[in-house]
Amino acid sequence: MTLREGCAYVPQPNLLAIPYFHPFHLLLKPMTPRPLTQRERDLIEFYTYCELGMTPKQFYAKWQVTYEIIAALCFRSLSTVNAWFSRGRYYRRPTPNDLRNLALMDFILEHFEEIPEDLLDLLCPSSGNNQ
Repeated sequence: MTLREGCAYVPQPNLLAIPYFHPFHLLLKPMTPRPLTQRERDLIEFYTYCELGMTPKQFYAKWQVTYEIIAALCFRSLSTVNAWFSRGRYYRRPTPNDLRNLALMDFILEHFEEIPEDLLDLLCPSSGNNQ
């Protein structure tokens, strides 16, 4: 199985030029929330207490990536990622969300071949023009 075009890394335009707050919720149709079953509540509790995390240094040491790729995976600026690898007063600690994003990407990279195609389609819907 190969990476599909819908999930391949594509350089994005300058994200700083896009307004931070956009009323995307106005574009969505109103929907009735689906009630949770006990199984779904158990899964949410399991995920909530799952200590999934990988530091940027661990990810960088394991995979041949650039700081730019790490920035894209964590939705951070390059200067923030540089601060994660700095020492002294310029050091910044990654957030738990950053650690989780890197751990999830590590999991996907490790187990990509084992993930069924239909599940990948749900995780990363293709744009419709790659088939």
